[in-house]
Parts: sequence; structure tokens; C-alpha cells
Amino acid sequence: MEYQEQYDYNKSSDFPQFGWTTQLINNNYKVAKNTTMRVLEASSKYPILAVPASRSYDNLFIKYTLTYSTDEA
Repeated sequence: MEYQEQYDYNKSSDFPQFGWTTQLINNNYKVAKNTTMRVLEASSKYPILAVPASRSYDNLFIKYTLTYSTDEA
């Protein structure tokens, strides 16, 4: 996984660790079609000490890779 901040929001070199959710793991890493599920969650805190001037979808960007399969989940 890769991450990118527009700015150092927590005023630290630390960045939260992210991992797959228990729900995804318990479902054998499969998301059934026509359903939604949270797939990532932070496993450590990330306090926002430097509040962004405006909220934007790209203030914090986390890149992860999922593979599409036609197999039924």
C-alpha cells in the first residue's frame, strides 16, 4: 500500500498503519457483487493537528490493489 498526504496533517513523520478489515479477512478476502464492505482500516492513531484549509477527497490518498474475479464470492 502507498499513501500520500497533501500536507503533514499530524505534524510528524509517523503515518498510521493500514490493514485489511476483519470483515474482509473473515470473508476470505472476497466482496460479493452488489455489496459494499469496508476493506481498509487504520491500526494506529493519526491525529489531525494541522487542519486542512478545506476538506477535499484528495487530502489523504491511500492506494491499494484489489484483483477482480468473475468467481462467485
